[in-house]
Amino acid sequence: MYNFSKDGIVVSTVLDARTANKEGKYPIKIKVYYQRKPKYYSIGICMTKEEWNKLPDSKSSESKKIRQAIESSFSLVRMNVEALAEKGTFSFNTLNLRLGKATGDTLNSAIRAKIEELKNEERIGTIQFYQTTLVMVEEVGGKDIPFSTVTVEWLQKCERLWSKTRSISTIGMHMRNIRTLMNEAKRAGVIKESQYPFGKGLFEIKTGIGRKKGLTKKQLKAIFDYKSENETTNRYKDLWIFIYLCNGINPTDMLKLKFS
Repeated sequence: MYNFSKDGIVVSTVLDARTANKEGKYPIKIKVYYQRKPKYYSIGICMTKEEWNKLPDSKSSESKKIRQAIESSFSLVRMNVEALAEKGTFSFNTLNLRLGKATGDTLNSAIRAKIEELKNEERIGTIQFYQTTLVMVEEVGGKDIPFSTVTVEWLQKCERLWSKTRSISTIGMHMRNIRTLMNEAKRAGVIKESQYPFGKGLFEIKTGIGRKKGLTKKQLKAIFDYKSENETTNRYKDLWIFIYLCNGINPTDMLKLKFS
């Protein structure tokens, strides 16, 4: 019904006929297609395929209301896609943040949107990492944390509370996740530059002092030469050596490797 394209980003209105509801109807959605990946935004209206096909030409008052609702939702998505494309900062996550601005988006929902984005990219390890970040911020701020709440003082409060049970390094990693989302919120125009809490003279993420854990050549040789009567132990040793020879490849990435 409506279509828009800019810089490789396509916005269109579709009847999502993948799953019908109990009444045999399907949801009308705004589809955004970018880099071979689709993202769907429901407008809260369902129709049968027959009703959808008749909608453009129907003159009933109900059909006019539905077309107006579709046009309004389409225009909102199009406007935000166009703004991000012009700034060269488009991603599904920044689009989600901009669309959420109209409904009072929160840090919680931004983290959940990031998790969904990572699921599409099958980045399992990073998904779990952001899930932990979500649990941690909700320990401090609850289930509804507006971006305006994420100030220097709020981050300092998080740091104090988390330091009771977590190391400086762990806290730093999760603070960097929050900073990533705040950067995306700033690029999307959800927060102003003056609201950004990270940086010199503001909140600075502490880094832990790492322990040197290198092995000597003699220790490495002992591992390479080790033989066990237990085949499982030998397999784990082989996997460890493979990780070592791949310059410390992430185990999750290693499990996705194919022989080809």
